[in-house]
This record gives sequence, structure tokens and C-alpha cells, in this order.
Amino acid sequence: MKRAPTPTPLVEGFRSLDVIDVPARRCRQDASQAARGPMSPEQSTRRTDLYGRYILNSGAAEARAERLMARYIWLSRFSEFHSVCDLGAGRCTFLSQAPHRIIGIDNSPQVVEHFRSQGFDIRLGDAYAIPLPDAHCHGVFCCWLLEHLESPERCVAEIFRILRPGGYACILVPSTKTLLHGFYDDFTHIRPFTLKSCQWMAAAAGFSTVRARYLWTRYVRLAEPFGELIYLRLARFADVYLRRFGLVNRRTILLEAWR
Repeated sequence: MKRAPTPTPLVEGFRSLDVIDVPARRCRQDASQAARGPMSPEQSTRRTDLYGRYILNSGAAEARAERLMARYIWLSRFSEFHSVCDLGAGRCTFLSQAPHRIIGIDNSPQVVEHFRSQGFDIRLGDAYAIPLPDAHCHGVFCCWLLEHLESPERCVAEIFRILRPGGYACILVPSTKTLLHGFYDDFTHIRPFTLKSCQWMAAAAGFSTVRARYLWTRYVRLAEPFGELIYLRLARFADVYLRRFGLVNRRTILLEAWR
């Protein structure tokens, strides 16, 4: 895949000032040195089972919002890629945008079995050992996963491994602003992130260009009752233009990285 001289997403209008180029001499460190000890097998199994039941038996109220957001992310950032990985596929709202081009990875056997029966290419896998070969994907999407991991830097290193040269990763994580808004109501949450921590985590994995910003404003959701077309137009306007005036969702960080 040919890499553009200025590696910006497919949405027009982003400011290059938000992009940092990380010198190679300081972007390669062994992320595993910072890894903490893993949970016991029993704890891991119980947590995975709980997660699978939650995914399959909840979320109806958020389904429309998730589908619309996934639609915008696909169209604005991934639609020109031929091979994409949805890491931590969950309810498969992103995977469903282009099932013939997206491979889903999830650690829940229940989730994998359920969505595979619906015809999706979703595979059982670990965020620390993604079951794909090196340099396999043009793009990777990862949403609401890293905050659950004891060693998120290992996952980001795996994302780097499976991306082709010039490949693009889009990662969504909660910011420290969520600490005052129920972050630990989910007992599986381990840590939120800052813009700086996201930048250096991606740099440590080997990414040459990294950008961490807050997500577009949450008020985009006001367009949900008016249909997909209105939502997509408002989302693009907020993503490209409103952020220039500081109108963003400071509870969610949008980490973008190019290999």
C-alpha cells in the first residue's frame, strides 16, 4: 500500500500540527518490560465468560448509536483499505460495515460462535497474540479495549506487528476525564489514558507517526433520530471543523498511528 507523504486519515481538513513524527531512536523499546503479571487462568475464564454474556444480552439501547458511529469511522478512515482487523469486535458493529474486508478478533468463545453463525469472519484470539500473520492488514480498528488490559502496550505492539508498512491504526480509549463519570463502575476497567500516554505508547510500539486527540463532540448524537445521512454529515462537520474551536468529547481519546 502506498503511503501518502503526509499521513492523514481519509477525512479532509485535519491540521498537520496535531501530528507528531517520532524519531526511530526513541520509538523502539521493549514494551514487554513494562508488562505486569497476568491474571490466574480461573480469573481470566470467569471474566471472559462475563464479558461474552454482557455483549450478547445487553446493548440494545446503544445499538443504533454504535452502528452510526461505526459507519462514520468506516467511511471516513477505512473504506479504501482492502484488509482491516476489528480488534475486540464485541457486537460487531464495525465488522458489519464491510464483512468481506474486515476480520474480527474477540476473546469470547460465545461472541465468536454467535457472530460466526451469522456469516461474519470473526476469530477467537488474544489481544497479546493476535491470530494474524505479520504485515497482514492495511488497517486496524480497536475500540474500548485497552482500558481493560493489564499491559495495553503489548496489545499496541501486536497491532503494529500485523499492520503492513504504511498501515493505519485507529484506537479509541477513555481519557482520565472519565474518572469523574463512572469509569470504575465497570470493574474490569484498569486504567484510563491521557493524550501523552497514548502518544508514547504507540511510539514505543514502533509507529513512526502518531496523533492523539479527543473525539468529536458527543452532541453529534443529537442527529441520530434524523437518520444516517444527517448523522454522517454532522459527524464529519464536528470531526473536521468543530474541533478547531475546542468542541470535542474530552472523555474519549482518538489515537491514530501510522506504521
